[in-house]
Amino acid sequence: MSDIKSSNVSISGMADLERELLGLSNRVAKNVMFGAMRAGAVVIREAAKAKCPVSAESHWLGKKGSKGRELIQPGSLKKKGIRVKRLKKGQGSTSISVIAYVSNRYWYARFVEKGHAIARKKRTRTQRKAGTGTTGHVPAKPFMRPAWDENKERALQATKDYLIKRIPQELAKNVR
Repeated sequence: MSDIKSSNVSISGMADLERELLGLSNRVAKNVMFGAMRAGAVVIREAAKAKCPVSAESHWLGKKGSKGRELIQPGSLKKKGIRVKRLKKGQGSTSISVIAYVSNRYWYARFVEKGHAIARKKRTRTQRKAGTGTTGHVPAKPFMRPAWDENKERALQATKDYLIKRIPQELAKNVR
């Protein structure tokens, strides 16, 4: 949906946690890391939900008579559209990816995030070729990018807190 997918966060200064993490089995360590990454992504998801604009009234999305036309209720993007998921990697991969994203069902979110032109229904051939004939522009109402920019540090702290809490629990389980 935006540039967020290409952003990377590195956690440094956690030598003790890293040493303890190495003491766990690979499967357990991987699950702990996925949980930690998810804790950080949830912070971003909640911030995006708080910033997500809500339509004043329900509206139709799609052309009249088309198969995919549906009535969009106010707040549906905010309630159900912003999610967190774990990305699967190939065998032997060492990278861990968890993202906060907008579901494909809410494809129109990109137009909310970045704005769009309003095109006239009927334009002449000359207007179509020239790319003119628009009646206005819907301004951008970004919610994903600001959520990331304003909450990076909180997400990082949530990730650290999860690791600090979970690693000793897993080490205690392995000792038994």
